[in-house]
Amino acid sequence: MKNPTSVAVLLTTFNSEPFLIELIESILGQDNSDWTLFISDDGSSDRTPEIINYYAELHTGKVILIGFPEKNMGASLGFDRLLRHIESPYYMFCDHDDIWLPNKINRSLSEMKAAEMKFPKTPVLVHTDLTVVDRKLNMLAHSFAEFSKINPAKFGNYKFLSVANCVTGCTIMLNDQAKKCILPVPDSSIMYDWWIALNVSRQGRIIYIPEQTVLYRQHDKNVLGAKKAGIPYMVSAFVHLNQTINADLDKIKVLRVFGDVGIFKYLYYKILFQFKRYFR
Repeated sequence: MKNPTSVAVLLTTFNSEPFLIELIESILGQDNSDWTLFISDDGSSDRTPEIINYYAELHTGKVILIGFPEKNMGASLGFDRLLRHIESPYYMFCDHDDIWLPNKINRSLSEMKAAEMKFPKTPVLVHTDLTVVDRKLNMLAHSFAEFSKINPAKFGNYKFLSVANCVTGCTIMLNDQAKKCILPVPDSSIMYDWWIALNVSRQGRIIYIPEQTVLYRQHDKNVLGAKKAGIPYMVSAFVHLNQTINADLDKIKVLRVFGDVGIFKYLYYKILFQFKRYFR
């Protein structure tokens, strides 16, 4: 499907009723109107399809529901299907429970076009900081980067991305060249944003904007949320050492696709990352 606007905003939903209206309204409230919202639902059993259909009818051609035969795909494969189905100059991703600040599209698009002028015909990924909030939008941390002590300006290259992702999916904008270098998103990718960041860091450019463009909501149904860095976080990782090791082994399996990160190199960069994270 050819996107009639410059920016294709991609959303996958699953039982998203509690937060979906707020998200869609925040996208409709952008100070840039050159976008189309494409939504794929993953077999919701609540009022999510009803809400999507309401907005699709109210904003015909602006909010579009894309149906796929597969169900229970999860976010990674859901975004893979949307990317394969839609043709657009630029792509953005959103989580079903966040709030977009009004300048999000404009800010990312401006930085993207500046990068494309500097690096023509190059895969480009632009991403931003976030503000961490609770279920009722009370602020937990003004800056996600500071909260997690993962500075994307410092850790946004392939060697550090291989051990710790600092690119949050709901802040990403990709150009079409970047889309071509990330597909397909494999079943084993763990998280789609990590897979995207790894591929673009190897073949193109990652641009970080140290500004908050999203209210990143944390609640009991988050699959992966914001975790405050510090002693409690490190103690938890040690206490749950078996889970930590299994997560690292899963990452190493994904990295083998690229053929240049074995277990010893992975451990080296993980130790170096933690040292730079806390002591430099």
